[in-house]
Amino acid sequence: MSHALPIRPTPFEELSEEEQIRYIETHLDEIATELRANPAVSPEDAERLADSLSRHRSQSEAGIPWEEVEKEFLKD
Repeated sequence: MSHALPIRPTPFEELSEEEQIRYIETHLDEIATELRANPAVSPEDAERLADSLSRHRSQSEAGIPWEEVEKEFLKD
Protein backbone atom coordinates (compact mmCIF):
# COMPACT_ATOMS: atom_id res chain seq x y z
CA MET A 1 0.00 0.00 0.00
CA SER A 2 2.06 2.89 -1.27
CA HIS A 3 0.73 6.42 -1.12
CA ALA A 4 2.37 9.46 -2.63
CA LEU A 5 2.04 11.40 0.58
CA PRO A 6 4.98 12.98 2.35
CA ILE A 7 6.25 11.13 5.42
CA ARG A 8 5.75 14.25 7.51
CA PRO A 9 3.55 16.80 5.78
CA THR A 10 4.25 20.40 6.67
CA PRO A 11 1.84 21.83 7.50
CA PHE A 12 -0.65 18.99 7.84
CA GLU A 13 -3.58 21.40 7.42
CA GLU A 14 -2.57 22.07 3.81
CA LEU A 15 -3.43 18.50 2.82
CA SER A 16 -6.92 17.90 1.54
CA GLU A 17 -9.31 16.14 3.90
CA GLU A 18 -8.95 12.95 1.86
CA GLU A 19 -5.14 13.16 2.04
CA GLN A 20 -5.25 13.78 5.79
CA ILE A 21 -7.46 10.72 6.29
CA ARG A 22 -5.25 8.58 4.04
CA TYR A 23 -2.13 9.79 5.87
CA ILE A 24 -3.58 8.95 9.28
CA GLU A 25 -4.93 5.57 8.15
CA THR A 26 -1.55 4.66 6.68
CA HIS A 27 0.26 5.48 9.89
CA LEU A 28 -2.32 3.71 12.04
CA ASP A 29 -1.87 0.61 9.88
CA GLU A 30 1.90 0.86 10.33
CA ILE A 31 1.53 1.24 14.10
CA ALA A 32 -0.86 -1.72 14.31
CA THR A 33 1.53 -3.88 12.26
CA GLU A 34 4.44 -2.89 14.49
CA LEU A 35 2.50 -3.62 17.67
CA ARG A 36 1.45 -7.04 16.38
CA ALA A 37 5.06 -7.83 15.48
CA ASN A 38 6.47 -6.46 18.75
CA PRO A 39 3.79 -6.50 21.44
CA ALA A 40 4.49 -4.19 24.36
CA VAL A 41 3.26 -6.90 26.73
CA SER A 42 4.41 -10.49 26.52
CA PRO A 43 1.73 -13.20 26.32
CA GLU A 44 2.69 -14.31 29.83
CA ASP A 45 2.35 -10.78 31.22
CA ALA A 46 -0.95 -10.32 29.36
CA GLU A 47 -2.26 -13.48 31.03
CA ARG A 48 -1.12 -12.25 34.47
CA LEU A 49 -2.78 -8.89 33.84
CA ALA A 50 -6.02 -10.58 32.75
CA ASP A 51 -5.97 -12.78 35.89
CA SER A 52 -5.34 -9.75 38.09
CA LEU A 53 -8.15 -7.78 36.47
CA SER A 54 -10.50 -10.74 36.84
CA ARG A 55 -9.67 -11.03 40.57
CA HIS A 56 -10.15 -7.29 41.00
CA ARG A 57 -13.55 -7.36 39.32
CA SER A 58 -14.70 -10.31 41.43
CA GLN A 59 -13.59 -8.55 44.65
CA SER A 60 -14.25 -4.93 43.77
CA GLU A 61 -15.65 -4.18 47.23
CA ALA A 62 -12.22 -4.98 48.70
CA GLY A 63 -10.62 -1.97 47.02
CA ILE A 64 -10.21 1.56 48.33
CA PRO A 65 -11.90 4.39 46.43
CA TRP A 66 -9.46 6.73 44.67
CA GLU A 67 -10.75 9.70 46.66
CA GLU A 68 -9.65 8.02 49.91
CA VAL A 69 -6.23 7.14 48.51
CA GLU A 70 -5.76 10.70 47.21
CA LYS A 71 -6.89 12.22 50.53
CA GLU A 72 -4.46 10.01 52.45
CA PHE A 73 -1.64 10.71 50.02
CA LEU A 74 -2.12 14.48 50.14
CA LYS A 75 -2.47 14.56 53.93
CA ASP A 76 0.18 16.61 55.77
